[in-house]
Amino acid sequence: MKHIIKDEELMDYLDGRLSASETAKLKRRLSENGELHLLNHIRLAQKSMIEAHDEYELEMNEQTVAKEIAINFDHNGRKGRAVLVLDPMRLAAAKTDGYLCDIECEEHILLSLGYDITKKTLLDEAYLNKWMKEKGMPIYHIGRLLEKNQLAVARRYDAHIEDLNKLLEQGCKLIAVVNANKLSKRAITMNAPSPDHAVVVLNVLKEENKVVLFDPQTGNDTDTFPLYAFTEAWADSQNFLVVANERDKFVYNPQPINVDDAELSPELVELGEAIAENAHEIWAQKRRSEGWSWGTERNDSLHQTPDMTPYSNLPESEKDYDREMAMQTLKLVQKIGYRIVKDN
Repeated sequence: MKHIIKDEELMDYLDGRLSASETAKLKRRLSENGELHLLNHIRLAQKSMIEAHDEYELEMNEQTVAKEIAINFDHNGRKGRAVLVLDPMRLAAAKTDGYLCDIECEEHILLSLGYDITKKTLLDEAYLNKWMKEKGMPIYHIGRLLEKNQLAVARRYDAHIEDLNKLLEQGCKLIAVVNANKLSKRAITMNAPSPDHAVVVLNVLKEENKVVLFDPQTGNDTDTFPLYAFTEAWADSQNFLVVANERDKFVYNPQPINVDDAELSPELVELGEAIAENAHEIWAQKRRSEGWSWGTERNDSLHQTPDMTPYSNLPESEKDYDREMAMQTLKLVQKIGYRIVKDN
């Protein structure tokens, strides 16, 4: 049994250009022909071609010919061979797929909620808003595409396994950031933790010590992993979790990032005081533009407040509010891996 894969529709599927309804139609047609399993083999072939392109540094010009790669497979006792044909321009377009796990997770969530979108549309949106960087989407931008599609989104560090099913029972959609090597138990060559992969959490089977995920790197709709492997892999991102739901169904439970373990140097403490004073200046400037002025007591009808005064004149209780916001912000910067360095 030999399949020659030259169908433009399949190529559009790989590029993420098909809508949800078009993808369903394609899968239905392949299923009727007993060839649905080919999609996974085609994804693997595409990955191999991209790696081959990187290795040989093929020039992308009009003279470059399309490349073919053959795959032998054995699916439920049916042996076959597939030949995938990709032209150079499609190969170049697909080259970033290795960094699109977050895009595919957000696509998976939107499709599960009935949105008729494509990966290509989401990728274009991510680039347009500068959320997508050279090596993928930074952790603090994961979920932006869900927000763009009118979902309520919260980001949390230090989440717990116990939180997952509780949130799932509320109808929430969950994206966890993990160490891909630890999740799949591949050989780990890096000494430092590397939270480099996003997955959608679908279920936690605690009694069976398993977790059910949508993992973009497998090409499957669902995969089951040992709970201990997921726990270890998730810990490397400080248990970072994106929680999303439709706005009218979102149960908001404020959970600011715990920064108690972050310590500030004396220089950063001094910087915190400067930030606090400047924050007051920004607030006062905004209030003045709205017509507020100083008054002995707060009077909303007259737009008067005793806080319209220099920072140095504020009571310590008011200064402490600004200081707390400044210090928490500086600690957060350190918590998520940034450094503040003063120029000499």
